[in-house]
Amino acid sequence: GGYEPRGRGGGRGGRGGMGGSDRGGFNKFGGSGQIQLWQFLLELLSDSSNSSCITWEGTNGEFKMTDP
Repeated sequence: GGYEPRGRGGGRGGRGGMGGSDRGGFNKFGGSGQIQLWQFLLELLSDSSNSSCITWEGTNGEFKMTDP
């Protein structure tokens, strides 16, 4: 078991999900400031200064959160 990115097999979510997803496009609600959870996590993982609380684990798209 582990975390597998949703964009891999096509279908739901995906990297181009701005209003085009099958869930109705959450980005349309609450103004322009909302982002999806996967976008938030990807931002955290992309910045190495966050490595004390969240890091990539292995090479299969898994990540690990540690107690800050």
